[in-house]
Amino acid sequence: MAPYRPKGSPVKKRLASIAVAVGLVAVAVPATANAQVPDPLPDDSIAQVATDAGVFTTLLTAATEAGLAGALADCTAGPFTVFAPTDDAFAAVDADLLDAALGDPEGLLTDILNYHIVDGIVPATDVTTSTSLTTLQGGDIAVEGTVLNGSVNITGTDNFACNGVVHVIDAVLVPDLPSIATIATDGGFTTLVAALDAAGLVPTFADCAEGPFTVFAPTDEAFAAALAALDLSAEELLGNTELLTTVLQYHVVPGIAGAAEVTTSDSLTTLQGEAISVDGAVLNGSVNITATNNWACNGVVHVIDGVLLPPSLTPDPTTTTLPTPTTVSPDLPPTGSNSVLALVAGLLVMAGGGLLLARRRPTA
Repeated sequence: MAPYRPKGSPVKKRLASIAVAVGLVAVAVPATANAQVPDPLPDDSIAQVATDAGVFTTLLTAATEAGLAGALADCTAGPFTVFAPTDDAFAAVDADLLDAALGDPEGLLTDILNYHIVDGIVPATDVTTSTSLTTLQGGDIAVEGTVLNGSVNITGTDNFACNGVVHVIDAVLVPDLPSIATIATDGGFTTLVAALDAAGLVPTFADCAEGPFTVFAPTDEAFAAALAALDLSAEELLGNTELLTTVLQYHVVPGIAGAAEVTTSDSLTTLQGEAISVDGAVLNGSVNITATNNWACNGVVHVIDGVLLPPSLTPDPTTTTLPTPTTVSPDLPPTGSNSVLALVAGLLVMAGGGLLLARRRPTA
């Protein structure tokens, strides 16, 4: 599954993010009632205005992290209308979200910056008489007078530059993102969604007010390879809700951990209570992270090629895998099903039913 990216052309995204970062420093200019767009526009670019102001440090840092600093001085770019959050506005943003954005400059950070940019010059009088404005990120900002998206206030307006205009706002605008449940459903994670449903966890991951969570999502191929090796049906696996809940919670880390944070960690403590070991893009020694940073309104999803097993569910607590089955799908890396085998075997052994592992459905 490709990382989630809200709509909007990459070229426009880059230009929009540039405009965001540089325009915000014009906050010192007071709002002007019924201001008209000056003709000609001022000589200073948004970048120069931002540099001279010396405020909006977080915004400028974000633009630099996104590789946009060089374009900020270009008066031929745009023009853009920038809704610029102050440093205080950024300080109020959830720390996990801010760190995640800075850790994904070409993805989430660019999307957030572009959501503050509207193509063309829209002076305050036109903004406040609009009902919505379409951003370069592709999403719309709802407008009601001087309030954006129901809660963000415009506190300064009509700070013109050679490549646009800046309006100052008191909070960071965040574009609409799908829920973790929606990402899993739309991404074709059929078995994972069925498992969440069987365990009664879909409402939690469908609710943008819950979390945030970091989810490591096994592919259908990972589940299919394991089930084939065990000669089990999905229905048989999904029938044990206690098992499913334990295992699913072991795939969830509280908070937002983007790819940069995950791959530089040694371990991550899960919602289930036990830790996942991390070595670059490999989890628990054998499960590979194959896609990252699918951002959601309630967290982030990383795709993995195997099902992770809590150490407490294995016969030997020092390992989370069993030997690779010989009936693995040819399209799946062999390590992808090890932990599912260990999971089922471990649970059966711990339950005193180790011999049940040898059960096979009658062949035709």
